[in-house]
Amino acid sequence: MKYEIKRHTYEEFLGSPTELVTISTAANMLNMSIAAVSAALDRGAFTTIRERKSLGQRQRFLLLSEVQEKLSKEEKGKGG
Repeated sequence: MKYEIKRHTYEEFLGSPTELVTISTAANMLNMSIAAVSAALDRGAFTTIRERKSLGQRQRFLLLSEVQEKLSKEEKGKGG
């Protein structure tokens, strides 16, 4: 049996909050369920941005540019 290691690194996000979208907004943009977008984040399909100073459960965000890129690829795949 083979195993793999998943490493997490954290660095400061230097972008603007306008470059981020919530999971809910991304789900609406991509016509996906919130659970599907959350699962995609867990799989590493998108860069995960988290609130830094919150206690307990931290809200996660996606980069708007990555969501737009995925949307663009899906539209090209539909011939549109």
